[in-house]
Amino acid sequence: MGYDLNGLGMARPLLPHLRYSRNIVMNWYLQTKFQEYEAFQEAPLYIHETVDDGLVPDVSFHLVLAESIAGSPHVVIEIDHDAMYKYGNKTQMYYGVKKAQKKIIDMVEDWGLIEGFIFDYDKKKWYKYNGSDFIFSSYSSVLQVDLNDLLYLPNNNTPLNGITPKTPIFKTPM
Repeated sequence: MGYDLNGLGMARPLLPHLRYSRNIVMNWYLQTKFQEYEAFQEAPLYIHETVDDGLVPDVSFHLVLAESIAGSPHVVIEIDHDAMYKYGNKTQMYYGVKKAQKKIIDMVEDWGLIEGFIFDYDKKKWYKYNGSDFIFSSYSSVLQVDLNDLLYLPNNNTPLNGITPKTPIFKTPM
């Protein structure tokens, strides 16, 4: 998400989108302390430049080298959904997952990223771009983690959008 050059702005993400991206970054920190990869929300692909080409991933994982971030990310995640919106008497379909697929392909192929993922938060499905196709997978071989395990905050078994995590990452102290 971002702003156009006229300053009119674009639609901001919905609350589930914001929660999932926050949870992924927070859980990644809690599990790894950003020792090898640092996670960012809405960071430009190449953080040493301010390139406004519209390709800002929702979550990106950058390799940490000598206390500075190295170049473009290795792994990116887009969080989106498909929805039907009603405006008075008009109905409009929003194809967020299809839009995210094009964005992931552009980021992986144009910027040489290693892995690109999409999380459809309405259907609770992950898509991984393997360089030629999208497959149903939430496992990142680069990060060595199932990204689905990062969707929920520790000690919070409260369902988010009707889903309860399979297993909590951390146990609540008694």
